[in-house]
Amino acid sequence: MRFADVPNMSSPETKDLIMHAVLDLGGGRVMLSDGRPNMTIPPGGNSHVCLDFDDAADMAAKFDALAVGGSVTMPVRDTFWGAKFGMLTDAFGINWMFNCEARKA
Repeated sequence: MRFADVPNMSSPETKDLIMHAVLDLGGGRVMLSDGRPNMTIPPGGNSHVCLDFDDAADMAAKFDALAVGGSVTMPVRDTFWGAKFGMLTDAFGINWMFNCEARKA
């Protein structure tokens, strides 16, 4: 998914940047993205650990636990791509993303 696919987020300069990409490797998943448009990335702050959940309540509990002493970048909320998603930096400076895809009917 490119930034051009995100409502009200892209410009001609950023439309081709990658907003969200997923690589399934064996039993694991690697999620990748370019930096958000117009966001300065501090040295060492350009990577995140992403946890992918099947249960939104479990994800929320783990999000809240890792947020203690850290800072929430994006509270957990419903997204336009059909998932609950949130971001934080923990008390040790590690960046985290939390994702829980909506169950398909």
